Amino acid sequence: MRRENIIIDDKKQRCYYLINKNGEERRVTRLGTSELSSCIDDDLECGDELCVGGGFAGGEEYLVVDDCLEAWKMLSVVLSRNNPQTIEEKCECVQEVVDNFFGDFSHANEREKFYCGSGVKLSSFAHQNIAACTERAVLSHMMLLSISVKSTLRMTEFINNEGKLDHHAYNLIDDEDNCFLYDSTQPTLNGNVISPIIARIPKDVYDGMKKSNISGGIGVHVVHYNPIMGKNYDVIYNPGENIYDVNEEKEK
Repeated sequence: MRRENIIIDDKKQRCYYLINKNGEERRVTRLGTSELSSCIDDDLECGDELCVGGGFAGGEEYLVVDDCLEAWKMLSVVLSRNNPQTIEEKCECVQEVVDNFFGDFSHANEREKFYCGSGVKLSSFAHQNIAACTERAVLSHMMLLSISVKSTLRMTEFINNEGKLDHHAYNLIDDEDNCFLYDSTQPTLNGNVISPIIARIPKDVYDGMKKSNISGGIGVHVVHYNPIMGKNYDVIYNPGENIYDVNEEKEK
């Protein structure tokens, strides 16, 4: 994907040139959910405008990826303190920053007001207690890349604990032949410590999920104990005809 800045209605606007399956190029001025699977998985940059598509402002709300300098300072401190070596340890460090930077989701009802109007910078969500999966997955993606972890940002369909179809943002990680699904939004309990979901998945499942469009393809089924809800949480990422069950694999 290539980018350039153009002038639209006397205002500078970043635009993106996407290649379709036929090799033809088309121009868009925002990265929307329909383009996510084919263009920004590995290419998200500061300055990009990401369509959130929550319907808050007629479907026109979008997130502007910016530097989030406070978060990077936090990350430097956390990395120095923990010296992470494994992918799981690196994700735990990123998670600590994401949680401290955004806060919790206690003011979720204010998120709609936040997105009304023009594009909202990612950094403006700091300490507002309203950041949801999109904001968390975007910051996680940028931070993972900064510490040399090959991250893929995904926004796909998601079957939640109530069996309802929704959209959800998360990250896929490829560490040579060790692949993971990392979800900075879904808490789980490891021992007595609240942690994110960091589920190991086979390389072919990773490849299938990365190539899948918003629906169909390969999915991942995870059941985990959610300490915030106080019960088991049963979810499917990118539901399709083929589902890899993380929990069944653990039991083997």
